[in-house]
Amino acid sequence: MRPPRPAPPALPELTDAAYRALRATAHRVLRRAGPDGVLQPTALLHEAYLRLSREGHTRLPPTDFAVRAARCLREVFVDHVRRRRAARRGGHLRRTTLVDEHGLTPDHRPEALDLHEALHELALRAPRKARVVELRFFGGLSVRDVAGALHLSERAVADDWSFARAWLARRLRRPGDPT
Repeated sequence: MRPPRPAPPALPELTDAAYRALRATAHRVLRRAGPDGVLQPTALLHEAYLRLSREGHTRLPPTDFAVRAARCLREVFVDHVRRRRAARRGGHLRRTTLVDEHGLTPDHRPEALDLHEALHELALRAPRKARVVELRFFGGLSVRDVAGALHLSERAVADDWSFARAWLARRLRRPGDPT
């Protein structure tokens, strides 16, 4: 005879846990974004949380929520950068950058839209590798967590991560950068 399954957590507890997880991820994304100063963590968090709530994603299991949250934070952040760039309409553009503590160095911080476009291109060529980057970079998940979320071995995730970092570094290299 099987033991009874524990009751799922009440919605308010799960929602609170989802909110806390999203808050931590929003801080990570903006910390990597460099000294932009215009988009505050609370604004990013609330916009992403509202989108996730409307779509019913706050009721997902924690790992699935982290996967969806990573994509949502990326979308909200890129939308913000696009709106900001469109509002400027010329003039002196200040760069909005992302720094990846796992591979991209502070002396080479790609613009958010360049990174977004490069990830889109990578997704067309190698969708799984692009998902790994999204979950590691925007979601802040470990190799083990990504492996669990995507139902892969840790070795496969590590290999995808290594390949994708090299591919993105090459794709985002500015003209005149040393090879």
